[in-house]
Amino acid sequence: MELQRFVLAENLRHLRGRLPHAAADVRSRIEQLIATTERELALFEAGEDGAHGLWDRNDTDLEPARDAALHWFRGEYRQSSTLASLIDPRPGLVIVDVNPVYAAATGVTPSDIAGRPLFAAFPDSTEDPQANGVANLYASLRRVAETGVAESMPVQRYDTRDPDDGAWRERYWRIENRALTDESGRLLYLLHLVAEVGAPD
Repeated sequence: MELQRFVLAENLRHLRGRLPHAAADVRSRIEQLIATTERELALFEAGEDGAHGLWDRNDTDLEPARDAALHWFRGEYRQSSTLASLIDPRPGLVIVDVNPVYAAATGVTPSDIAGRPLFAAFPDSTEDPQANGVANLYASLRRVAETGVAESMPVQRYDTRDPDDGAWRERYWRIENRALTDESGRLLYLLHLVAEVGAPD
């Protein structure tokens, strides 16, 4: 597994090094390869490491605090108009819960999505070779997990599938990620808040 991480990181370093010197006719192809490699590395690290940071692999004593945080999330966001989801920062980045408006906006049902890895539920569009939603969101979640500091991302294109016909819909989001911790500062969950916005000019 560490070899796979090393190979992806080295490929990414090599591609980024080539980009400034690339001729115009190959620049777009290199940018696509960079986007693909960034996505693959993010998916690998999300699966193997989760969001890194403050969580402890031997943190079974946190279950009561996690239960309390989930109860708080449901009380705070169940009736809210803010699109909200709760993500487990451990390997897999599993979606713990989403509120009804998040489910409606993204075309999922809470019961179907709970327990699924975030990037399995919301992959990058297969129709956009330069899609970077997975890589950028993972990088933000990782920073929030490592620092405990909330982060607002720049407007992010992150396409979703239409629940009726399965076609990809081009969509743009304003995203805020926050760390939910216990009284000792140990990471319990990541709170993911989004609002759909228009395409940037």
